[in-house]
Amino acid sequence: MSYSSFTAKVRFTNEFRKYLIIPDGKEGDFTLDEIFIDNLYVNWKSQGDIPLSVTLGRQNLIYGEGFILLDGNPWDGSRSIYPDAIKVSFKLDNTTVDLLGIGDNRVDKRFPTIALGDLDNSEGLPKNADEQQWLNDSHEQALCVCGAKTRIIAL
Repeated sequence: MSYSSFTAKVRFTNEFRKYLIIPDGKEGDFTLDEIFIDNLYVNWKSQGDIPLSVTLGRQNLIYGEGFILLDGNPWDGSRSIYPDAIKVSFKLDNTTVDLLGIGDNRVDKRFPTIALGDLDNSEGLPKNADEQQWLNDSHEQALCVCGAKTRIIAL
């Protein structure tokens, strides 16, 4: 018997802390800078003859324990690690092959953010003139093929 399933995930988050030491010696307050969409994706998974899954949206992708692929947004510090991506996974026995298409903008404008508190550039993460969060040095796009084979060790 074959069937498929759909799942969805949404996660909002905020990282409020001191990002920089202010040169004039003032102590900056911990301000609630913004609330943003950290993950928002849908996943379709086939069960049965064709072990295939497709995930579309803002998702965390970690490969090679983070050495191969981890942080989709290096300019935002530890605020998040998501890229906006499509991931197609094929799994057969102990082998998995993932096809990835990643597209990240320079600033966080794909999904809305809820701006809170003082957005002074000198006390928070770098933002552009429109107060949008910088994520990358430029618009980034990538296509990847990742494969993994799991070894089962009998004890």
